[in-house]
Amino acid sequence: PASSLRAQAEEYIKQAKKLLAEKEVKIADFYFQKKQYWQSALRYHYAWFNYPESSYSEYALFQEGISLYKMGKTQDAQIIFEELKTRFPKSPYLAKIPEK
Repeated sequence: PASSLRAQAEEYIKQAKKLLAEKEVKIADFYFQKKQYWQSALRYHYAWFNYPESSYSEYALFQEGISLYKMGKTQDAQIIFEELKTRFPKSPYLAKIPEK
């Protein structure tokens, strides 16, 4: 609806989503550092899938692929890396994708 508070409300929503994405990525990073790759993959996936407009989306996609790769799920990792290529064709992470 047309309201003088609409822009302010949209900004609050945008900030909240950024914080939620950041929280998910930090938790995923914790699991990744502990070599709990399944848990990290799930958290990274949640972050990029639910907050695709977030600045964390590109990193989360890449890290999900790396988590899957480290578990030996190379086919699943390749699917995620293809998604990264599609969504972020100029991503610096593309050069860091491990070979099959």
